Amino acid sequence: MISRKVINSYDDDTNTVYTCPHCNESVKFYISDFDKHLNSDFTNLKQSDFKGAPKGKGFIDFYCPKCNVPTTIIFEHSAGGQHGEHCYTVERVENEKTL
Repeated sequence: MISRKVINSYDDDTNTVYTCPHCNESVKFYISDFDKHLNSDFTNLKQSDFKGAPKGKGFIDFYCPKCNVPTTIIFEHSAGGQHGEHCYTVERVENEKTL
């Protein structure tokens, strides 16, 4: 679960919190995290857990710090506004727990 699906560069609160549905651990992501991963193909996951994102989308992936479930946040970037304002929209979160 994501606390905010849209993270705007012009908001005072430019972060979102992911809460793992398997263990309820929370991880906070700031707009700088989305900036860093927008055009990156870097993964924090092992190749067997790596999913990436569709062409034209960004992703942030990680293992849940508590239960170690591989998680991928897939997002889209939008630009606009008068002062270089931009935002990220979380499209989906993929997290699978292997039994």
